[in-house]
Amino acid sequence: MKKFVKILKYSEEFQKKEILNKMVEQADGDEDLLQLVLERETHSPTYIGHFTAIPHLISPKIKSDHYILFLLDHKVQWGEKQMDRVSSILLLFSSDREKIKHFMSKVALVLLKKPRGEPFSGSDLEELMNEE
Repeated sequence: MKKFVKILKYSEEFQKKEILNKMVEQADGDEDLLQLVLERETHSPTYIGHFTAIPHLISPKIKSDHYILFLLDHKVQWGEKQMDRVSSILLLFSSDREKIKHFMSKVALVLLKKPRGEPFSGSDLEELMNEE
């Protein structure tokens, strides 16, 4: 399966829905895909600590794997708790559930090795992609 990797850096202030919309656009997604991502977020928030969130979607509609990292100069409220603020958002799209689970496990291991509060970075993504 084809793989699409992109790192985006922004200094502008965005809200959660705007970020997800920009990320879905980068994945050549449409409004239906955005709605699926937003719906998934309401059922199970994707904040994982270290100022990092991993919104993800597994669907047979997805024709190529997407790994899109959105890096912000500021923190955005992501979850319901005040502490759930992010500056690093990694969007994952795939039709393969096992591939997503495996990649998310690798991201978790990277974050466990980082100093407290240090978010997932572009170099972290590049390193993981080189292992694939």
